[in-house]
Amino acid sequence: MLVRIENMTTDANARTHSSPVSPLAAAVHRFYEAKFGLFIHYGLYSLLGRHEWVQFKERIHVAEYAKLADDFSAEQFDAHAMAQLAMHAGMRYVNLTTRHHDSFCLWDTETTDFNSAKAPHCRRDLVAELAEACRDQGDRKSTRLNSSHTDISRMPSS
Repeated sequence: MLVRIENMTTDANARTHSSPVSPLAAAVHRFYEAKFGLFIHYGLYSLLGRHEWVQFKERIHVAEYAKLADDFSAEQFDAHAMAQLAMHAGMRYVNLTTRHHDSFCLWDTETTDFNSAKAPHCRRDLVAELAEACRDQGDRKSTRLNSSHTDISRMPSS
């Protein structure tokens, strides 16, 4: 599938040109045009107070790391406050990492029980909450929900 972005340049003969662009190039173009937005990295690693690569870099065993889901509550995840902050600051997009390298999903999925909706102290679909909050703020097009395809539980240990 190709997306057409109108590149409104004028040559010596005053003709307008347009060229087909890949979906990736179109997304990059939209990102550069937006210029100012909010990236939210959130997940089990937030409980440890460190970065999203904590499991891999600190060599935390998969079974040990998975226990964090039992304590995950998302108590301070306030989708409406985040969406309101973004809108009032003039941000043009909100980007949530919905599933990071640890494979913990922030939405209700039937694919795995390793998600926020099935975490005993959370039981919330954080992706749905943020999408709704952005819509409530009038942001109907620029909520980006990203998922990592790198599953560190399958990476070779060294």
